[in-house]
Amino acid sequence: AEAYELAFAHVTHTEDRALECTALTGLGETRTRQGRLDEARGLLQQAHLLARRTGNLGDQARVRIALAGLEEAQGRADAAE
Repeated sequence: AEAYELAFAHVTHTEDRALECTALTGLGETRTRQGRLDEARGLLQQAHLLARRTGNLGDQARVRIALAGLEEAQGRADAAE
């Protein structure tokens, strides 16, 4: 978790949106595993918007997988499909 927090803190001062998306997604996945689901959702939604804005299909796919994991963690496996 700390590595993603440091990466996100650093990347917000750059123009590297792909790295920002990676940091947000990783932090969101970490928050999901920690049970901090509301925080995870906010981070993953930010990452998803950023991935869509940049048009990076790989980032979009990774974020969607992370969002599906979040839905599953919330007991909503049917929404994860």
